Amino acid sequence: MRLKKLIQTLLLFSVIVVSVNAQFSPGVDWKKIESDHFLLIFPEEIHEQAMKIVKKAEMVYQKELGDFGTARESKWPLILTTSGMVSNGYVTLAPRKSVWFGTPAAEGLSSLDWYDLLNLHETRHMVQMDHMNQGFIRFLYFFGGELGLTAGIYLSVPSWYLEGDAVAAETMYSSGGRGRDPLFYSQMKVLALNENFSYQKFVNRSYRHYIPNQYAFGYFMASYISRKYGEESWNKILKTTATLPLPAFGLYLGAKRVTGKSWTSLFQDMMKELKEYWEAEQKTLVLTENESILSEEQNVYTNYETLFADENEVLARKTSLDEPPSLVRINLEEGEEEYLFRISAEGKMSSNGRIVAWTWNRPSPLHSFQNWSDLVFLDIKTGKKTFLTRKARYLSPAFSVKGDLLAVIHWRTDLKAEIHILDGGSGALKDVYFIPFDGFPASPSWSEDDETLYFTLQGEQGRGIALLNLKERSFTMIQDFSMETVKNIRPWKNYLLYQSNLSGFENIMALDLDSLHTFQVSSRPYGVQAPYVYAPKSTLYYSDTRGINGNSIVKQDLNPDTWVLTDRDEQFIPYSPEGDWSIHDFSESKEMEKIQISEIQDYSLIRGKFNIHSWGISPNLESMTGLRFQVQSTDVMETMNWATGAEYEINEKKWGSFLDIDWVRSYPVLSMRNSSFYRTIDGVDLWDISSTLGFYFPMNLKRDSWYYFVNPGVSTGLRAFLPLGGSGADSYVPLNPSITAYALLPGSFRSIYPQWGAWQRAGSYMNPSEINESYQIYSDSRFYIPGLFKNNSLSLRVSLEEQSGQYSLPFLFVRGYDSQSDYRTAISSVQYDFPLLYPDLAGGSFAYIQRMRAAFFFDFAEQMSQDRSTRTFQSIGTELTFDMTLANQRQGPFSLGFRFVWLVEEERPVFQLVFANASL
Repeated sequence: MRLKKLIQTLLLFSVIVVSVNAQFSPGVDWKKIESDHFLLIFPEEIHEQAMKIVKKAEMVYQKELGDFGTARESKWPLILTTSGMVSNGYVTLAPRKSVWFGTPAAEGLSSLDWYDLLNLHETRHMVQMDHMNQGFIRFLYFFGGELGLTAGIYLSVPSWYLEGDAVAAETMYSSGGRGRDPLFYSQMKVLALNENFSYQKFVNRSYRHYIPNQYAFGYFMASYISRKYGEESWNKILKTTATLPLPAFGLYLGAKRVTGKSWTSLFQDMMKELKEYWEAEQKTLVLTENESILSEEQNVYTNYETLFADENEVLARKTSLDEPPSLVRINLEEGEEEYLFRISAEGKMSSNGRIVAWTWNRPSPLHSFQNWSDLVFLDIKTGKKTFLTRKARYLSPAFSVKGDLLAVIHWRTDLKAEIHILDGGSGALKDVYFIPFDGFPASPSWSEDDETLYFTLQGEQGRGIALLNLKERSFTMIQDFSMETVKNIRPWKNYLLYQSNLSGFENIMALDLDSLHTFQVSSRPYGVQAPYVYAPKSTLYYSDTRGINGNSIVKQDLNPDTWVLTDRDEQFIPYSPEGDWSIHDFSESKEMEKIQISEIQDYSLIRGKFNIHSWGISPNLESMTGLRFQVQSTDVMETMNWATGAEYEINEKKWGSFLDIDWVRSYPVLSMRNSSFYRTIDGVDLWDISSTLGFYFPMNLKRDSWYYFVNPGVSTGLRAFLPLGGSGADSYVPLNPSITAYALLPGSFRSIYPQWGAWQRAGSYMNPSEINESYQIYSDSRFYIPGLFKNNSLSLRVSLEEQSGQYSLPFLFVRGYDSQSDYRTAISSVQYDFPLLYPDLAGGSFAYIQRMRAAFFFDFAEQMSQDRSTRTFQSIGTELTFDMTLANQRQGPFSLGFRFVWLVEEERPVFQLVFANASL
């Protein structure tokens, strides 16, 4: 649940018109409910859930507000959407709103009800935003509206605090927040016990090692400060930060005033305390023995997940920092690993030994919040992928023991669920079972006789285990709801093995189906996951975390005589004091009954189009010679964006006005630009009036791991020059077709460029009435190919342009030369990029160098004049680039480097400073 970053560092106080992306698909019957702090917008089909959600949100806001003391309270638009299959939620400004997606995370790290989790986490972000609207940040709001507020908050308050504090709220005010799951913070434990990494490395992260994200790291850091220095410590730190909202510095000064220490010292104190606590915990463990099936341990962070096993081999999904996700075969006799195919890194996978099945997210071409979860089969023998469904809502595929059937969860837009049984070879639908329980099902798993399906079910009371008797078509709850994080059920004999946090570590547990007693099967120092049972030999495979370089697949004999009977006493979690209230008490509370909400009403999309959120002064980013004084509006559904105001032309010292409008609800996407300027041209005073209308068809065509996008469009309009004397008016109608397209396959986390890819941009600018005297046609193409070694890349570029002689080139020229235009230009280049080092080098809080990389390149250009004379430009050179973050801002990295160029024609060298791949 990532907080959306809406402004870039180089545009701190710019209020600009941006192209908005369509989010919500047409055809939804939107309703609304209002309370003191929320305008809830939701589809009509979930109106019963919506009334409960808005009452809980109102109570959570009021309760969490007490942690901050003061805030500038105002109503938050809160949108519930069920049209997608992505699990997420976020809070944003400009426009101010929160969006909660209706598909829960399948067996996510929290056992909380999905909307309770969002309520605690995302409402916390809303309270944070309202609380930070103080001090100099408040002045930025007066200066620039919500974009000014966004700049002040996100450049002064680190993401680790915002997310960590929200996770702490989940954990304190419920029995199932993420801070209660050892799997959530397992890498924190590994690093505390085995390494001595710096605060800067945790904040800025690393290409060299896997560092916990801002949620896990932030949870411990934010909780430690509150526990060690008092509940009011953060309010004092944030007050100082809001008074001096400079990146890194304001927060540093606040911590220094409250604690007397720097963040580096505070981090070291926290890690020392965690290490001591976890070392003492490790001494109490009685470890179970296991055996790695791999002959060699990895020297870079790598994880494995067992998908299938037989007597001779194991099929596994492998993910790594330096390799794309892959399907591998592990020979059990030799322990050797064999790469098979590139596969998806996301979602549940299942295999019957012949086919691997998984679901992938199919996006709507236009509407980013509408998407589906479709099923794909990979034939292991041939490598052929078969995309079996189109616009389905399937999750958690699971092959039967015989492999002839496949069970999937079907999640409906009304938040109800079904189990679908498909043919294991063709994917054809064979049967449908409606689940009569409320809640979200996941992890279906077949009994050894293929007559029963077991699955987890998650709702308001936590997570439980249910079964479906396929013959009798009956459902039964066999383990009551609790906050135990049951995951990955694997039946064996009269037991259900599963992954859980019940022992205080992430371990494998076993539920006896006869006695309903629970036993602990594994006991490992850092926790385990992804169990798989090979029944013929009573062998349990699972992924055992070995240290800072991830996990390894191990095997353990299944022997119930060695298992430990486990009670369900609540486990102690470091830095997680119990709150003075719990969201679990809300549903039955009289306090919640007193919450006043409005009647359900229709939500007007048209009325919401006028939502002014930002204002101020900004540059005209198209001309770069104008200064705009404007107001900007974006409706909360983000279908229409408009801005209007006055513009001062700096070079001509003249004033004008403008109105820009973007409409993105449906095809075509419309973009209108209107301006009027008073100018003097050739001694004549006149009005320069321009109105342009663009028609665009952006299409997101992502397919499994490949990202495909195409955006054809055309713009036309009127440009008129109207002399004040009333005569000599002139006008023309421009016509500008264009297209942008790409096909990209991402590489690993360490990859510099896509593993494979092609990118294309082409278009023209012309005046049809004078097409031979005023035109430009161009094409810019780039191709990416894997290099000779891991994370190396070979890129090729071909750029072509023809013009009437009045335009600058729409793409980069040969490196080392100043850009030059002519009648025709053809440019080609080849470049080879490769990483050198991952130094993780900090320059205080100012810069953090994550990677050093180098490149060799050759550029060639030929230009032809209208008299058919030609000239060539050639350069060869090398670059040394540093990828870094600045001022502890994780939304980088920024690149800064040095370029040496040899100009072939001029036979001389050129040295250049390069920032973000552009020479300075």
